Amino acid sequence: MIPLALIAVILVIVTGAGYLFMRPLFPNSATRASRLIYSASGGLVVLSYGVLVIGLARQLRPAPVAVWVCILGIAAFFGLRLAWRDSHQAPNDSRPHQPPAASTSLRIGSVLLLLLGLIAVLACFRPPGAIEWDALSYHLADPAVYVRLHAIQLLPTEHHSNFPFTMEMLYTVALLVHSFYLANLFHLATCALTVLALFEWGRHWFSPRAGMAAALVYASTPLVLWEATTAYIDVAGALYALLATAAVIESLRMHDEADRTKWLAIAGIMCGVGMGIKYLALIPLGLLFLVLIIYRVGWRPVAAYVLAAVIVASPWYIKNIVWMHNPVYPFYYKLFPHSKFWSAHRAAVYQSEQNSFGVYHHLASPRRFLLGLLQSPWQIMVDASLYYNHGEFNFAALIGGVYSALVLAVVLLRKRPGIVNILLCLTAIQFVLWFVLAQVGRYVLQFLPIAALVAGYFIWALGCAARRKGANPITKFCAVIAGVLPPAAALYLIACAFLLPSEGAAGTEFQLRTGLLPSVITVPRLIRLADSRSAQERDLFDHLDVYAAQQWINRNTSSNSGVILYEETRGLYLHRPYLWGDGEHSAYIPYRTIGSAAALTRWFITRGYHYALINLNWSPLNTKHQQIPADAAPTVLYRWYTKVRPGDPEWRRLVGEAIKQGLWQEVYARHGVVVLKFTLSAGIHQ
Repeated sequence: MIPLALIAVILVIVTGAGYLFMRPLFPNSATRASRLIYSASGGLVVLSYGVLVIGLARQLRPAPVAVWVCILGIAAFFGLRLAWRDSHQAPNDSRPHQPPAASTSLRIGSVLLLLLGLIAVLACFRPPGAIEWDALSYHLADPAVYVRLHAIQLLPTEHHSNFPFTMEMLYTVALLVHSFYLANLFHLATCALTVLALFEWGRHWFSPRAGMAAALVYASTPLVLWEATTAYIDVAGALYALLATAAVIESLRMHDEADRTKWLAIAGIMCGVGMGIKYLALIPLGLLFLVLIIYRVGWRPVAAYVLAAVIVASPWYIKNIVWMHNPVYPFYYKLFPHSKFWSAHRAAVYQSEQNSFGVYHHLASPRRFLLGLLQSPWQIMVDASLYYNHGEFNFAALIGGVYSALVLAVVLLRKRPGIVNILLCLTAIQFVLWFVLAQVGRYVLQFLPIAALVAGYFIWALGCAARRKGANPITKFCAVIAGVLPPAAALYLIACAFLLPSEGAAGTEFQLRTGLLPSVITVPRLIRLADSRSAQERDLFDHLDVYAAQQWINRNTSSNSGVILYEETRGLYLHRPYLWGDGEHSAYIPYRTIGSAAALTRWFITRGYHYALINLNWSPLNTKHQQIPADAAPTVLYRWYTKVRPGDPEWRRLVGEAIKQGLWQEVYARHGVVVLKFTLSAGIHQ
């Protein structure tokens, strides 16, 4: 319960502090709810950037961060007082009395959102497992390294650590109090703010029923429920993209230039925060800029938008320029050929991995490109496994067909408000860009809230058309189906959370027997894990192949004995200094110039690295993608790595030589993961 109390206190503090900082920007037209949503969202960023400054100052300890939170708490006191006073003056945008049917649908929607919220909170109380690869590799792993170092430092082999890390700074706060759960709750808080924003803007622009439908469509997406309950960043990015879009649309409705400038300054701040979370936020920044140009907004408001975005996002990009000589490291190597620890080959490998997702999307064949684009809204429903890494795909990674059905149906409406046309165009363009750039399943989250608003509008508009006098039976039937879809999707997701098995042997057997996917979000498993630390340990030991080896290292080596990870990047549970060893990750380890296995071993030992961990399960030589039994691991290791094959990278050849010469000797093997100890005296391979 402590993490719940902490997140509640922190949200109150950041809301109050955010209100104090953002109050000068709120136009008179901003509603009470929208002010609080923007304040909470902005306050989280203020907290995050403070942690960034503390980390760069090499003071990343609980006490300095606690002082920063206390300073924000003082600001929150004054901010909340102002918010209470202003609440009597801000417009409430009240609507006429709703008909009984609408009131009933709002109550049903509220109950369903509450049930989904309870499941989501329970899901936050599980440690990151095998399916949360990115959390284990960098979203949580890098903040954990910063906490151990008491500073934010360059991690030379971990290129992801140079991504914008606004959310990771919040996760750093959680790890300072030793709580994975608090990190998960931070991400869940951004999801809750997104749901509130969807309801508020749907209500403000259309009707409360449209807002509730939009909120339900989004919250009942399995991918949203899973991502929101783990320490990823995509749901947070979706929040700020939605808030930026809403602020731009509100600015277009303003006749007074001062109010328009204020809304666009808010939009710029939200875009800047998005750019501080994920590089992909550059897309909504550019698209919203085009919207302003198309609507011929004056240069002063547009300048406020751009300037605010650049200022807010700049710390991350300046850091990259100083540290890595590339503001968007590791991307666009051709534009930034002096990128540190990077190369054209590594850039090509990285881009190839991004291009491997989804269906054909290269312009070299326009016909195949167009066919793939037209099929994608259907494809992502019927075979979503194409858009995920091996081992990551499960029921909770699904997006579902509600978006495709309702958003595409909006096109059939004869009359659509300008707001809907803007939202529809932004959704369509971002979908096309997603298709072209990288068809990674979770990347669609950035524009799903906007699509949900379009879907909410369609449900409401169709319902209004069905209630008109003389409406034909087909319209009435379609209105009933559309209105039932969001609550039905929510009920289906809730039922699956109770009925589907989790991953593992039982999940695999269930899938083979029924054809249905297992899920990472299953209530019986979540209750078992939330209730017992020993149950969490057993779960990690059984399902995370690298966990046993990392725990052996934690128990049997000195605290300063560094480890080199090969065929593996998930270092969260390894409480030792470590580097990613595969040469494709970084040029920091000089494989090309080091010459011999003995020289490589000496290079590691002189820098404090005494062990290697090799995960045979994820080796490209494991063509069957099967876990290697512990008793077979030493033999497999020797057979795979000591034989030089055409096209083998230099690092794999040197590793093989070190094993063959006895410089690296096996000391532990479990679940297909081998731990080797470095020695400078060659011996006989056992």
